[in-house]
Amino acid sequence: MAYLLFYHHKLYHFGVAFSTVFLELPMFFRLFYASEPLRRSECQRSRPGGIPGREARGGKEITPLTLTPVRMLFYAAQLFRQGSQLQCQPTPDFFSGLEPSPVSERTVPCHIRKGAWIVLEFLLTTERLLLRPFIEGDAEILNRIANQDYVLKWMPDWESSVEDTRKLIRYFISQYPLANKEDARVMFAVTLSANNEIIGMVGVGNKEEVDNEIEIAYFISERFASTGYITEAVKTVSQWALEYLKLDYLIAIVELDNYPSQKVVERCGFERLETRMILNSGESEEKPFYYYRLYPRHKA
Repeated sequence: MAYLLFYHHKLYHFGVAFSTVFLELPMFFRLFYASEPLRRSECQRSRPGGIPGREARGGKEITPLTLTPVRMLFYAAQLFRQGSQLQCQPTPDFFSGLEPSPVSERTVPCHIRKGAWIVLEFLLTTERLLLRPFIEGDAEILNRIANQDYVLKWMPDWESSVEDTRKLIRYFISQYPLANKEDARVMFAVTLSANNEIIGMVGVGNKEEVDNEIEIAYFISERFASTGYITEAVKTVSQWALEYLKLDYLIAIVELDNYPSQKVVERCGFERLETRMILNSGESEEKPFYYYRLYPRHKA
């Protein structure tokens, strides 16, 4: 009997999500066509250094795993399942720009509507990457990357247990629908479009230590350093944040001897304005940081 009840519960949630997708085909196709640059890209051969995702067998290239409709539905389903973490207060209509929806708020649970809205609004693609919302299942890999000495040298506040990281991801999920010009915490999982492996994190959020201005923050696994991936991700998220959140500017702070990070923000168009003494989170004393700003293109 307990098994049947469990099975019925699973079928109910699958059925609601499945029917929502078919009733909301316009939204679904917007998600699908957002992946077009990835689906149309060709898989390249392996390069020296063993960078995963560019695989070949017997000299023949393999079509990479890219952002397919099924994979998009997987991410949406994960957010549906974690719906209790989503804030169900009024937010921008996730059907914005579409024809009036046949699905009303009375027939679709709030957490499912929020899950669909998050996938629709916070899914970014680049030539080689998929930048997507975090899900709880990312906790272990994100924790392994964040606890590397390579990352903790510059971001000591990321040292944590897997359970702490899982709680942090739940917090990230709760913040996606609430992001605005004054208050934001939007974190993206940086994944390879070829095989969906998580290789880092990039996001924007208020920096309390710097007058609560909105800052770009990022890190990447040491295995993928010096590949250009994090520059690609930072450039995309920076422009997205300026446009989507309608920011007057976005900041970055970088320690004076963190040369790789300085190169990242400068390649993304950030301008170094000054040096500031900052007591950064996870630190016990103030340190000098380069203070950068990136302005919208029309204000540059």
